[in-house]
Parts: sequence; C-alpha cells; structure tokens
Amino acid sequence: YEGDPKAIAPRGKYKQLFGRNELKLTIITILRQAPADDETIAAQIIGAKGWDADDALRADVLKRVRDALQRAQKDGHVVQDFGPDGCLWTIAEHPQSLQ
Repeated sequence: YEGDPKAIAPRGKYKQLFGRNELKLTIITILRQAPADDETIAAQIIGAKGWDADDALRADVLKRVRDALQRAQKDGHVVQDFGPDGCLWTIAEHPQSLQ
C-alpha cells in the first residue's frame, strides 16, 4: 500500500443482536406457522424481541434476515415461493436436519 495509512477508514464495530443460530431458528419457527416474506419475518422478530425499532435497526435486522434466508436456502431448509402475493419463503419439503 503506497498511500497514507492514516487515510484508511476504520471498520465499524459489529453489533451482535442474536446469539449463535438464534436468527436461523427463529426464522424456521416463524415459517413453520405460515409462509412469509422477508419484511414480515423481520417485523415479527423485532416485535418478539420487544425492540423499539428505528429505521436503522429495521434495515439492519432486515439485512440479517435476508442473509440468513439465503444461507438457509443454500442449505436446503427453505425455498422461495413466487405466487400471486409476491415472493414468500416456505419450509422445504424435505429439509435437511437443523443443526
């Protein structure tokens, strides 16, 4: 690196909102009740946690929910269902064991 090292912006501190596997298991629990979109899942999580969510927290939780859904889809736990109501997430027919 040939520039001024002091000009490099520091990385922001990671804000841990969920325990290990807590988000994934919460999403699976919500989807067992009924198919839902990512924004509905995020709103239910915020409500269940009892957080007073401002726009920044809502955006952060929504991003984390979307990332967790993508990982769960890759692992075969959830699938996207494109229907008349838009994109809904559902539990996979034969999900692999949840660890």
